[in-house]
Amino acid sequence: MTPLRAAAILSLALVVLAPPPAFAAKGSKEAKAAYKKGVAAGNTGKLGDAIKHFAEATRLDRKHDRAWRDLGRAYLFKDRYVEAVAALSHAAALNKRSFNAKRDLGRAYL
Repeated sequence: MTPLRAAAILSLALVVLAPPPAFAAKGSKEAKAAYKKGVAAGNTGKLGDAIKHFAEATRLDRKHDRAWRDLGRAYLFKDRYVEAVAALSHAAALNKRSFNAKRDLGRAYL
């Protein structure tokens, strides 16, 4: 494993494992707003901005499976496969019936 890949895994693990802020309730308005901004950025091709907004949504609401899924997709489109696998695995664990998360996870492994 390269040092860059190890650093990417570590930084993503810190984001995933960090406790959510005390003020963030499940489905908070702030998380929904960040998710919507991420979708808008992704739809216009601004994947860097989309990643930033989806990551913010997942930080505010750890159980927002669509934010995790779309964060993984954005990483996938940026060829950041390690981060994509981590985010999509989290999305699939949160929503076991999510075909899209599982399909994209398979793509990330290819």
